[in-house]
Amino acid sequence: MAESSGASAPGDGYELVYRNTRLWRLRFLQLVFWGPAVFFAWLAWATRIDDPTNNHVASLVLSPVSALFALMIEVYIRQYATAVWRTKDAMRIESMSTFGRIVQTFPMANVTFGRERRSNPYATRAATGFWLDNSYSTIRVYGRRLPFILDTTADRPTG
Repeated sequence: MAESSGASAPGDGYELVYRNTRLWRLRFLQLVFWGPAVFFAWLAWATRIDDPTNNHVASLVLSPVSALFALMIEVYIRQYATAVWRTKDAMRIESMSTFGRIVQTFPMANVTFGRERRSNPYATRAATGFWLDNSYSTIRVYGRRLPFILDTTADRPTG
């Protein structure tokens, strides 16, 4: 669930206004996309000699295709905000990177907030068979091509 809190980092004057608790799901998805890319590259290399069926050729094709999807998820995770802090004059946004997180600070004059949007769970279920009820909001920053994504989907209670 996305949380809002009045907590701030000690001594820096920024107030925490958003914290994403769903980011580990995206880390898992990152591994799901990179895993096949690495596996198919290894398989192409391991079966390149004495392969009368040319299975390594299929792996040579599947490896870059898998890597392309993995690179697309890398672009997405850099837009996925995990925490947002603000002061009167600036906003600090933390997003994910391949092996950690990126924290960037922007002047409030360059920041525009988008409205909250929801997926249509009925259309998603009709198309895929899965019930997905997701919501998100965006933060656009002047000079950035893509907006930051704030996942506002609430987690289902467990138990």
